[in-house]
Amino acid sequence: MSKKININFLAKENIRQKRARSIGLILLVSMLSFTLFMSTFMVLSLKGGMDSLKNRLGADILIVPEGYEGEVEGAILNGKPSNFYIQNDLVEKVRNINGVKEATPQVYIATLSLSCCSMPTQVIGVDFESDFVIKSWIESNANISLKEGEILVGSNNYFNTGDSLSLFNHKYKIAGKLGKTGSGFDDTIFTTISEAKKMVGYASDILETPLTTDDKLISNVLVKLDNNSNPKEVYVNIQKELYGQGVKLMLSQEIMSEVQGKINSLNIYIYILVAIVWLLAFILLTIVFSMNLNERKKEYGTLRIIGATKKNLKQLCILESLYISFIGATSGVVTSLIVCWIFDSSISKSIEMPFVAPSVSTLVTIGLFTLVISSLIGPLASLKTVNTINKQELALITKDNN
Repeated sequence: MSKKININFLAKENIRQKRARSIGLILLVSMLSFTLFMSTFMVLSLKGGMDSLKNRLGADILIVPEGYEGEVEGAILNGKPSNFYIQNDLVEKVRNINGVKEATPQVYIATLSLSCCSMPTQVIGVDFESDFVIKSWIESNANISLKEGEILVGSNNYFNTGDSLSLFNHKYKIAGKLGKTGSGFDDTIFTTISEAKKMVGYASDILETPLTTDDKLISNVLVKLDNNSNPKEVYVNIQKELYGQGVKLMLSQEIMSEVQGKINSLNIYIYILVAIVWLLAFILLTIVFSMNLNERKKEYGTLRIIGATKKNLKQLCILESLYISFIGATSGVVTSLIVCWIFDSSISKSIEMPFVAPSVSTLVTIGLFTLVISSLIGPLASLKTVNTINKQELALITKDNN
């Protein structure tokens, strides 16, 4: 049974016959599709990470040991393990300052890369009685209250609820696993502040060197201001009260602004890269389709002789480019989805910025958007060829090939 020869059949047959050229064009469009999808994924993930960080960094002011500002930012943003301690009595001093609504201490301790610990990571001890930052997030995620000897782990931790971890030669039960935040909390272990203070003692015993003294068993103080207070005035008052105590005040807004600046710079590079890749690819596709016209003038002339109209030839060119673009766009989107699924955590860690991947529904939307845009690049690039066919007469086309 003979196949019906129409524009659709000819377009598919031309792609099949020119296999090497078609594969090259498909790979080019696939690269474009991959670039567009991944760039959109990166921009939205960084935005999601920034929004998540704003929700988690609920304090207006952080009081940290002087000279340890970088370690604090590293722990918050990337989960980099670190130890640093300040005087215990700072908490009450801060609470008594006018304009301060709440103040809560935390204890940071880095686990050891030794047999005493299952893995090197950051442990944060939370004072659940006074906490106003971590507690609500933990309870909304895990919906539990920690008991003695229990811990919570971040989303990047490969242990699960019910498992046991060895920290400083002591076993701890994982009471829950927290949702993804895109910040250093995803690599962090949380416990009560009393349990964290015990860990400091355990670590000191293992290292045979005290990490700190009994009067320095907190790492930072998170401060929330009254809504009606003057932030600058309260900031100055806290500085005066804690002068000479070896501490540094960090404004959460400054941390956010610094991170946002880095994200904006990275986004600019992403946009420039996408623009360059798409411009070069569009030019290359236009040249290829133009060269293709010169190679196939005799074929087009023959089709005109046997009854094909200029409209038919235009449809043939556009249909070929559409098929090629659609196949390339589809393969690029599928490859992007696989990369996002497998390497999400690796990408997040490599850029060292807040990073939360979009939801599945958003990824599907990105995929459809990328598929449509990338599928159109072939037909758009072939417009020059189509217009040339439209202007040339049959006699001129056939004459050029005699």
